[in-house]
Amino acid sequence: MDRRRVKAAKLYPVFLPWSGSEDVLLGKKTWKEMKECIGGGVETALVPIGSTEEHGPAIPLDNDIFNSTQLCINAALRCENVVVAPPLCFGMSDELLRFSGTISLTPQTFMACVKDIARSLAGHGFRNIIFVTGHGGNITPMNLVIEELRRDLPNVLATLVSPWIFSSEYMKQHRESEPGALDDRMVMHACETESSLALALRPSEVREGQLVKEVNPILKERYSKSDPIIPGPSLRFGQFRRIMELSETGVVGDATKATREKGEKVFRLMIEGLVDLIRSLPTIRRIMKLD
Repeated sequence: MDRRRVKAAKLYPVFLPWSGSEDVLLGKKTWKEMKECIGGGVETALVPIGSTEEHGPAIPLDNDIFNSTQLCINAALRCENVVVAPPLCFGMSDELLRFSGTISLTPQTFMACVKDIARSLAGHGFRNIIFVTGHGGNITPMNLVIEELRRDLPNVLATLVSPWIFSSEYMKQHRESEPGALDDRMVMHACETESSLALALRPSEVREGQLVKEVNPILKERYSKSDPIIPGPSLRFGQFRRIMELSETGVVGDATKATREKGEKVFRLMIEGLVDLIRSLPTIRRIMKLD
C-alpha cells in the first residue's frame, strides 16, 4: 500500500462531545484524578440513562439519551461535588423494534447493567447515585433495581428521576394537545412536550416538516385513558405497549403543537428540579439515617 495516498484520520465528536463541561465528566478524568475528586468531597454521581429508539419521522433515534445527558451536565455544572457518568444509551424498547434503528435490551440485561454501574460507583466511594432517565420504558425495571440497591448497598442513596415530573405543572397549564395526547407527566412519545424540547435543544436536527399527530382512541376510553384531563380512574392494561405496536408513524401524541418556547421552559424547569434534588440529598440522607 502506498501510505502517501492514505489520508490522515479525522477525529469526530462521537461519544463525549460536550466541550466546556469536562470538569464534571467522569469519563474525561484519569483514575488518579477521579480518586482525588472523591477524596476531596465529590460524593454524587448522575447517571444518564435512556434509549436508542424511534421517535417518529421528525426526531433522531438518540432523543432520550441526548436529553438526559444534557440535563445531567447542566445540573452538575450548577452544583458542587457532582460528576456525570458516561450515558447508558440503551434501554427497554421491545415494542418499537419494528421501527428501523431501534435497539432494545431485555429486562434482565438492562437491570444487570444498571446494578453493575451502581455497584462500581459505590465501590469507589460515591454515596449518592442518581439515575436520570429520558425513556419512560425504563421506569418500571428501574424501580425494581432501586429496591435491590437499597438492600445491597444500604449506605448508598440511589434513586431514579424521570425529569418530566419537574415540568408537568407547566405543561398542564400550557398544553395545546387534545385529551388523550399526554399522560400524568404531561408527556407521551414524540408528542407536544418531547418535540418542543427537541426544538429547543437542537432545532437543526428536527425534521420540522415531519412533525405529525397520532392519538390512539384507546387513550381516551374509560379505564384505559392515559391523560388526567379526562375524568375518571385509569387502570393499566399494557395499553401503551399495544399502542406503539399499532402506531403507523411511531408517534403517540400531537407533535404539531410543539414550540421552541415551550421546550425552553421545560428544560429550565428540569434543570431547576434536578439541581434542587441534588442540593436536598444531605437532608434526605440525614432523615433516612444513612450517615
